[in-house]
Amino acid sequence: MVNAVDVAEAITDEIGPIGAAKLVKLLYYAQGWSLAWTGEPIFDDPVQAWPKGPVVYRAWSEYNPATGRTITGNAESLSADQRQLLTAVVERYGNLTGAELIRMTHHEDPWQDTRGDLPPREHSNRQIPHEAMRQWFRRTSFEPETEDTAVDEGLADEVVAGRSGALADLTEQVTGVRPSEIRRI
Repeated sequence: MVNAVDVAEAITDEIGPIGAAKLVKLLYYAQGWSLAWTGEPIFDDPVQAWPKGPVVYRAWSEYNPATGRTITGNAESLSADQRQLLTAVVERYGNLTGAELIRMTHHEDPWQDTRGDLPPREHSNRQIPHEAMRQWFRRTSFEPETEDTAVDEGLADEVVAGRSGALADLTEQVTGVRPSEIRRI
């Protein structure tokens, strides 16, 4: 299995240099959607519930563009399906700032439930359970606000079952763009 630094390298390859806060939030969204769509994590590192939202410590500790620390993962270790998933995540969240992503995660059950009754600024290394992310992202995907954005549960089940091309079909349904049509920056 790839690690979070490998996935972070693939994200920065796709969208270029970004702040550490934005990177770790995109990792959280990649992990959540991977768990919802495939039933498997995209990386093996834990996601922790820090005061400013979910953080993957391994990536956070290795990446800081302000000090010149860059990601040194192996993006080539990701499968084609994992790259498609990242393309969908970047398409959906990549235009948001780190601050906007922090605000979003503060309204999501996996982070809120894991933080529990901790004071807002208290540090925590509590791990957000995979099952909490899987359930929340799957529910989010299947309980859209409008019928126009509804995800076909049968298609999601085909992704979980491993049907060839199902992830590309689901990505197109969620983002409105076929992964093969997304131009690399």
